[in-house]
Amino acid sequence: MDAVLKPNTQVISPVAISHAWRARRDIIDGLKLWPVWTALAWHDIRIRYIRTMLGPLWITVSMGVTVLALGLVFSGVFKTRLSEYLPFLTAGLLIWGFISSVLTESATTFSNAVTVILSISAPYSMHIYRAVLRQLIIFGHNVLVFAAVVLFVGVPVTSATLLFIPGMLLITIVMTWINLLVAMVGCRFRDLQPIIASVLQLVFFLTPLIWDRGVLPAGASHAWIDANPFYHLIEIARAPLLGKVPGQLTIIYVIALAVVGWGLTYLVFIRFRRRIPYWL
Repeated sequence: MDAVLKPNTQVISPVAISHAWRARRDIIDGLKLWPVWTALAWHDIRIRYIRTMLGPLWITVSMGVTVLALGLVFSGVFKTRLSEYLPFLTAGLLIWGFISSVLTESATTFSNAVTVILSISAPYSMHIYRAVLRQLIIFGHNVLVFAAVVLFVGVPVTSATLLFIPGMLLITIVMTWINLLVAMVGCRFRDLQPIIASVLQLVFFLTPLIWDRGVLPAGASHAWIDANPFYHLIEIARAPLLGKVPGQLTIIYVIALAVVGWGLTYLVFIRFRRRIPYWL
């Protein structure tokens, strides 16, 4: 009788609590070490362009040549004035460059830092923040190309332009949890990076980057575009750059990606964090 009346309480294992606490502390302590991973990210950029004449400005030159070439070609293909098409193309490629670069390098984030991970007791998340910041620095160099386009063809600057800052913040939050999740999977499966590179090539053409969704035939369904997370990640920052307010669906979609994505990644981090050194 006592066993029947006794409440059914579930006991949480102390080991599970310990893993959750360590994962949470790893993410928080990694953020506190921002002077370290900030310096390392800048060091990565300097090393990449050491002894070059233009240094990191080669990033800007490469981006500028790409935008100009594609703009001249596809503005004619889509029968759009260059002054209208060039800002759209530049803004899209600017944000896509950040997203695709983070994804391409995410599978090797931990394996590239294997020496540090195996020799120094430091939060694993520190390497994630370093990788994302490195791409943000490159993004900052590429912003100069869009600034040049603004001066060349003119882009309306409105109150909506300020939404670019929270838009990029949301993108960075999303790309951080994606980097962490893919980095863990990449430790276990080393062929993940070429898979990501192949998928990104397909996504590039399926996402409105060099083409606008307005070029689709009248009456065509846009549901497959609205379901594309890459479209919303790009649009939430591209629209403000063009002086427009992002759509409500885009805002809700990206916020949901940030919140739900981090929640799921945190659970995976709790489960597999302790295995990262053994997979390396």
